[in-house]
Amino acid sequence: MQTSKGVNKIYQLFDEQYVLDLFNKEVLPLYPGFKKIQNINISPIKKNIWTTTYHVVIEFMTSFLSADGEVIELPIYCSAHSDEPRKSSFAALSFLWQQGFSH
Repeated sequence: MQTSKGVNKIYQLFDEQYVLDLFNKEVLPLYPGFKKIQNINISPIKKNIWTTTYHVVIEFMTSFLSADGEVIELPIYCSAHSDEPRKSSFAALSFLWQQGFSH
């Protein structure tokens, strides 16, 4: 999805086809036990979007297809803010993942 001047680029993350293509390219290689991402349902948790700035939290309920044909649904969350880095959010989520809060 191309964005034009005056349209906030964050809207791309609410386009299911854009996110599906992006996840198959960028996320799927991180999950070698799966061969494809079949579907993504997008649920905004926080959706504050203005002309040039944004603060969003999005749940992507992601349907992965395993090598044996089983569909496994996993939630993937996005926290994005146009005016501040997300390093602290990433660190917190990484810590939770490492402590076993991944299922």
